[in-house]
Amino acid sequence: MGMVPQPAQAAITQDANWPLWLALPVAPYSRRKTIRRGVGPGVWAFDQLIGIYYVHVPIRMTVVKMESGGLLVCAPVAPTKECLDLLQPLIDQHGDVKTIILPSVAVEHKVNAGPFARAFPKADFFVVDQQYSFPIPLPNAFLGLPPWTKPLPRSSEGLGSLFGSKGEFEHEVLTVKPGPGSYFQDVALLHRPSKTVLLCDSLLAVTEEPPPILTADPEYVRALLFHARDDPLELVADSPEARRKGWRRIVLL
Repeated sequence: MGMVPQPAQAAITQDANWPLWLALPVAPYSRRKTIRRGVGPGVWAFDQLIGIYYVHVPIRMTVVKMESGGLLVCAPVAPTKECLDLLQPLIDQHGDVKTIILPSVAVEHKVNAGPFARAFPKADFFVVDQQYSFPIPLPNAFLGLPPWTKPLPRSSEGLGSLFGSKGEFEHEVLTVKPGPGSYFQDVALLHRPSKTVLLCDSLLAVTEEPPPILTADPEYVRALLFHARDDPLELVADSPEARRKGWRRIVLL
């Protein structure tokens, strides 16, 4: 039997507050903890949490060091002070944010992209081209996207260097129309120097252990223990197995 995990050290501080949470009122509401970790040479993941009814999962932004200097940001998360403070050392070392990409039409990504782009107004801001709203179509300005927003071409083939140095990045946009008035889009972005492929929603990685962002604070762990119950009134003690059990059920949901 594994040892009971110690209390999380990554407390949710005031710097994790996100005042614009009402634009999409889902968990964790205003308390948006951010975790940064390296995932490859010159590639970093910034994880936050998103969920409904305790079905809590990571939502991820990826930052890539560009050969020509500066940073590329894909799928922005909420630009809390904590998030921007975690980004600042990368800016200090590798240069400013030069390119921001919104690779999805999904509201959970779109709602963060506009505020993030406004935090870096000198950066190029590309979005996939079938952004929509329901029940009536609205222009980008009404979707919270800034006036300098550019549509991302559906393929980099034949375009030369859209961002980064020549041959550094390649991309293809997957576009599916599942029904009237809606689209699904995702971007496969290849960063050749690090041999990294960035995807947003078309690939899901399921680990045996809960993702670190779900265990970053006792407040977040509650969702794992909630789904570890076998009975509505059961009180589940915190343990590695209980966390794994809750995570497996969240994945199924």
